[in-house]
Amino acid sequence: MTLGEASSIFGVAKDILESMSRRGVVRLFRRMAQKLHPDKGGKHEEFVKLADAYRELLRRKKKK
Repeated sequence: MTLGEASSIFGVAKDILESMSRRGVVRLFRRMAQKLHPDKGGKHEEFVKLADAYRELLRRKKKK
């Protein structure tokens, strides 16, 4: 998953995601997960994409 795809899923600009700390990414994911979780009325496919984007962002943060 590219940074651009993750950006569109999270609804945040690429440069903001790049500069965000690991902790900020976790907070953003948790906020989005509450909205997109299937138990809260979200779609399963959207939640899976969100989780994939989250894992990719954390992987990128770990490399730095």
